[in-house]
Amino acid sequence: MKLKKLASVMMSVLIFCGSIAVWMPALSASADINASAAEEQKTVVLDAGKGATAEDIRKTFYDNRYWYSSYGPQKTVKLKGTFKIDNTIDIYGGLIIDASEAVINSNADIVFLSYAMGDFELRGGKYNLGRDTRLLKVSNAENVNLDSVTINGGGSFDYGVVFMYNCIFSEIRNCKFNNTKSQAIYTYSGMNITVFGNTFNNTDGHAICVYGGTNDAQGNMTDIKMTGLGIIGNKVNGAKGDGIKCVRCSEPCNITGNTVKNIKMNDKLDYDELRGESRSGVGIMVMECDGANVGKPFKYNGKTYEGNSVTNTENYGTVVNLSDSVSIYKNDFKDIGTNGIHSSASSRTSIENCTLKNCGEIGIFFVPGPVESVEEDKKLSRYSKVASNKIMGCKSFGIDLAKASDVTVSSNSVYNCDDYAVYCIGSKKINIKNNTISETKTVNGSGIGFNAECSGINIFRNHQINLTLNKSAITLGKGEKFRLTSNLSVSWKTSASHIAKVDKNGNVTAVSSGKVYITAATSDGLEKACTITVKNAPSKITLTKGIVTIGVGEKFTLGSSVPNGSACSKRTYRTSNSSIVKMTRTDWQGDFVGVKPGVAYVTVRSYNGKESTCRVTVKKAPSSVTISKKAITLKVGQTATLSASIPSDAGCAARTFRTSNSSVVKMTKTNWTGSFKAMKKGTAYVTVRTYNGKESSCKVTVV
Repeated sequence: MKLKKLASVMMSVLIFCGSIAVWMPALSASADINASAAEEQKTVVLDAGKGATAEDIRKTFYDNRYWYSSYGPQKTVKLKGTFKIDNTIDIYGGLIIDASEAVINSNADIVFLSYAMGDFELRGGKYNLGRDTRLLKVSNAENVNLDSVTINGGGSFDYGVVFMYNCIFSEIRNCKFNNTKSQAIYTYSGMNITVFGNTFNNTDGHAICVYGGTNDAQGNMTDIKMTGLGIIGNKVNGAKGDGIKCVRCSEPCNITGNTVKNIKMNDKLDYDELRGESRSGVGIMVMECDGANVGKPFKYNGKTYEGNSVTNTENYGTVVNLSDSVSIYKNDFKDIGTNGIHSSASSRTSIENCTLKNCGEIGIFFVPGPVESVEEDKKLSRYSKVASNKIMGCKSFGIDLAKASDVTVSSNSVYNCDDYAVYCIGSKKINIKNNTISETKTVNGSGIGFNAECSGINIFRNHQINLTLNKSAITLGKGEKFRLTSNLSVSWKTSASHIAKVDKNGNVTAVSSGKVYITAATSDGLEKACTITVKNAPSKITLTKGIVTIGVGEKFTLGSSVPNGSACSKRTYRTSNSSIVKMTRTDWQGDFVGVKPGVAYVTVRSYNGKESTCRVTVKKAPSSVTISKKAITLKVGQTATLSASIPSDAGCAARTFRTSNSSVVKMTKTNWTGSFKAMKKGTAYVTVRTYNGKESSCKVTVV
């Protein structure tokens, strides 16, 4: 508040010294103006439906130049209907433009405000802007506010759709920017600027660009940076360049509560068209800032805002470049093209309580300074910390410390990265402690790697965990149920509940045909998914055999099938008489053993009640087996088949044939009958064996 009063006093002194007269005539206009109430309410109404034009707006503003609102009450100009503007309108402050009931179509910059001593507010309205057209250009003004304005199109690469130069105590709030052809908001220099609760859709440039600092008399940038910046609670959906770009700001600088998604690199632009870094494709860019807060709790308008959400960026999620003491707290990064958080030539960077999922190559990357002029602390990322973050699904490292020094990496969870969880390249004085690591590349079970150039790497109290499911993929029929289980305490979710549902205990119910992912997640962010394919319920189920004869003690397996296009994961087998045929396995396939002579039936049943039955006859075990030939002579290349018989009162479904020398005689079939081929000159024996060890052999001579 003191700064605001000081600024007001300074501007008043400038006016006095310059002998500028303050002119406050009564408001007037050449079209429909409610003059009777205007004097008392200090409001002018311009209604396009009753003949008001852009010239009436211009004349009204020109005839009512309130240089400083302290010298007279602030006036309101209310616009109604649709106006067309072809020439820029100059504003002198001390005014509220209420366009909440108006539509403005413009092929020129609409409002220009310079060295205004009074407050100015643009409230409401729909503005349809032509190419290279701005809504508002403001320089050297105080208390400039945009509230609930909707802007379609427009934009200038020199200034943006809304340009504010060297302004103080100003706010852009609750506005909508649609399909702008350059950065939507560009503020340069000044202090105490707030960008709050705005929405940006499809910006062909940076959505919000803040460039701090001032120029000296020679036009060179000074060391004075913008202070009192707030970028709070905004939504950016689609931008080419950066979602939010903040350059040369100092504490307090709050970037929190924002949602940024679908950010692309702008390859169509020359490098300098958006004042550098134009193609970067970054969610939130912080450059040359001191003490910036990216996500820490901040109270504004009675509400506390915390964290930022950055999703689907072509390049980085957040970049911290040439900065000091930047805090990145409780941000969510998902589906990032390159690195989640990229800290370059910056010292005292604090990255805490962030979630990074599928962040391209590296989750968190510290890069040394690019030039020799960077001070040593920034070059080595000194005194930084990475704590309590969750990093999942990187194509390379979870955390990469390149030539960093004096960095603490603690209490992070790093999962499912293709390379090391933490990797050091020429790093020094690094403390890596209390981290949880799972399913990454490991050395001695640590998941932490470093090269020969490292020194002072302290690794202690880290541990590895693994999350496993009883199924990684399964196919179910409509209406079928299945329970997924995990080795850890997890919560469950489905990617498409109309295909398959899951409850809190992992019980899955197939609903309709399609593919869905059922994901198990631990409380600290470790995830694993099972792929569920849902097909039609089976109209029938068929066993592989309808009749089987076995011997006492013999084991046998029955499989089953369902028609194409249907599925049945749960198949239950049962026996009609366990004293004759005893089941040893009853799920998916039916394993059983003959207990005593007799007849029993093995039945398979699908989850939806379809059945198929096999008649199983059990006879006594065979006392002998006889091969069909005792001797045979073949020429090289010839083939032959042997069979075997057992006593008529015995049973044996399994008869196995083998050769004593596969280089002479090679078996081509070994179950029930034995087929073989003569390979080279010599002698070999083909032997048949029953399940209970009875054997018979044939001598095979190859000539």
